Amino acid sequence: MVNINQAALETNFIRLKEAVLARRPVLGEILKINGKKSVFDFVSGYIAKKQKPLNIQRQKDLIAVVKEETTKRLGEAVADSVARQLQDYYYVSTTDHFGPIYHPWVFNFNLVASAVYLEDNNPVLENVITLACANVSLNNFSFPRGFAFHSDVTGKSNYHRFSFLPSNSHSYPVYGFRGYHSDEIEKVKVCLKEALNKGNIRVGEAEKMMMILQEVYGCSDLLSEKYYSDQISKTNFQLWNKVIPAVNNKKINFVYLEQEWIVASLLIKHHLSEKTTISRILYDDTSEELLMKYFAGLPESFSRREHIGTYLFWAQPKIQKSPHRLRLWKEGNFLVSEDGSYKVELTPQALRLALESKELIPSVLLTFITLCFYYGLGCLGGLGQINYLPRLKEAYIKMQADLGHTESIQAIENIETKNLGGEITVAFISSKINGTAPATLFDFLLNYNQDIWPTAVAQMHQLTLEEAIVPMFPEDYPMTYPLAEREPDLLAVGPKEITTIMHLDQKIKPCVSM
Repeated sequence: MVNINQAALETNFIRLKEAVLARRPVLGEILKINGKKSVFDFVSGYIAKKQKPLNIQRQKDLIAVVKEETTKRLGEAVADSVARQLQDYYYVSTTDHFGPIYHPWVFNFNLVASAVYLEDNNPVLENVITLACANVSLNNFSFPRGFAFHSDVTGKSNYHRFSFLPSNSHSYPVYGFRGYHSDEIEKVKVCLKEALNKGNIRVGEAEKMMMILQEVYGCSDLLSEKYYSDQISKTNFQLWNKVIPAVNNKKINFVYLEQEWIVASLLIKHHLSEKTTISRILYDDTSEELLMKYFAGLPESFSRREHIGTYLFWAQPKIQKSPHRLRLWKEGNFLVSEDGSYKVELTPQALRLALESKELIPSVLLTFITLCFYYGLGCLGGLGQINYLPRLKEAYIKMQADLGHTESIQAIENIETKNLGGEITVAFISSKINGTAPATLFDFLLNYNQDIWPTAVAQMHQLTLEEAIVPMFPEDYPMTYPLAEREPDLLAVGPKEITTIMHLDQKIKPCVSM
């Protein structure tokens, strides 16, 4: 006899899948074609494959900027390696929100990418390159202001988060935010001791985390960095070296840069004072009308009438006391905030100064027009990006066609915009009472042993793409439906229930057991 509650749960699970995929149609296409493939086979089908743009000069210009910024943070050897890789493997991930690389959704995908590169005999493939979005608030759900790990002192797994930055900073964007100070590292240590004294974490976890804070985050050269983002680029690189083992003397570098700063640097070097497609978008009198004509109503675009988005840049004035970014609109030859408190002239000199100071932040639309559509860079994305980027590409091609810019169309026609770069889970941590949960990078670090990496790689080969994505639908559902549209029956379906319904409790082998 069928349990009525179980039958209702399974029905609601099916409805939850349908609801999420209705808002994620590209993911639905991917799962229909590739859902039964192993995660490893799926990802290796499009990374570690040669990708070259048609416009080689533009590629050289972008690689030069990425190399320069990598050199500043990680040294010449890593920068040379990145430049070599991008010559033939011209893609990066643009999935992540800039912050410590711990969140399971991006940590897991980067584990898979590392495994694919380590299994490949090509010595050029030795960098997982991420141009992360730093135009997110420090209080974003991805918790860019700190780190997190699981502990099960009571037998039940609890998720503990620790912040490097003070509570009054949470509404500021990561982009342009100051570096953390030594006293803030000391405050994290105090919080760890308090958690230990309350019996919330184990002695070994506290000791190892204290060591990481001292050896990685507390180095004097890091504490002298001006920006938080530069500190995180360096610390993420170091942490990745601790997690991913070398295979046959091959080591994987984790290269983590701000996508907005790469765009700003490209604008400064090649567009503010030159006649290009990008400079026409910045300066021409008809540019606002054209952008509205082709991009109106699309995700990550803008609408002055509806107060949505911003015109090409957000502003974060240095003299402003409020943490909130200002949306800008074009008025004559100026970009002006809605309240009139800030304006910048659309001239090479004014834009250069505002970009160099990080007072202007390139919008998502301008970022992808620059990186993907102008420079032809392949951009692996999360579930949101793989839905909106194809639509932005289509609009951009229509705009260039009407302008008669056939060269611009040819440069991007073959660029793939639907390749997934995150929200795949293969590495799990388990507790005695409440089963498995997606593991964070810090779960790996605090519980590291020689079996963790082989277990993770085995799971990449054993779990199918569908099995690695669908259990996170309960977290994605509230992100795709506003509060008024959410159904209680669907909210009641959690990852644990999905794991049981999909019979994954017998298939998942945790990398970490607490």
